[in-house]
Amino acid sequence: MAILAHTMPAVVHALMVRPDIKKPEDLKGKKIGVSSLGSLTDFLVRSIAKKKGLNPDRDITLITTGGSDTERIMSLKAGAVEAAAVSHPGYGLARKMGFSMLWDSAKELDYPWMEITTRRAAIKNDRELITQYMKAHLEGIALFKTNRDFGVKVIKKTLRLTDDDLVNESYDIFSKMFIPAPYPNHPGMKISFEYVAMTRNDVWGHKPEEFTDPSFVTELDKSGFIKSLYGK
Repeated sequence: MAILAHTMPAVVHALMVRPDIKKPEDLKGKKIGVSSLGSLTDFLVRSIAKKKGLNPDRDITLITTGGSDTERIMSLKAGAVEAAAVSHPGYGLARKMGFSMLWDSAKELDYPWMEITTRRAAIKNDRELITQYMKAHLEGIALFKTNRDFGVKVIKKTLRLTDDDLVNESYDIFSKMFIPAPYPNHPGMKISFEYVAMTRNDVWGHKPEEFTDPSFVTELDKSGFIKSLYGK
């Protein structure tokens, strides 16, 4: 397999906490709800907690509170946990319920997200097909970023949201996050190696470049195709 593009520079995720938790040190001795132990949610909390000076194995307790944001938010509301790691619109909903954001994961960790991947055999055997797919994908990103009405409709339909505040907040977040020319993020992949190493420690014997093929984005960028999508 090869990663052709990273369409976002980080994971849209946040740690939502009770109002009395004001700083990372306040998490000591507290329970944090994650989707499951060993999941990306679990990894994000552990990594950022370390960055904030906490020992995730000693200072906090990570609790599996369900795979959905709603389940984790309900656990937070019920007092089963004092903090919950959720994506958006989950953290927007939690904020409306009176909880606070202790950290925005996207601002804390360079972790490439939403990859476009394919088999190397497909690249070799039908490069034109992959190129056409890439064009369609980048056209979709451009349409979403430049046409707010369209983007809002997509969010409402896909996420089944009826709260206009959350819909608009979601559009503002994701439209800014999508990268027009989404080259593979090699520096960020070094951080993702830490996650992979939880189950495959042999990943440290490789370089990020071994798993990517940036040639498609490069060709579409240098040809002017991407700029044309934004009227440039």
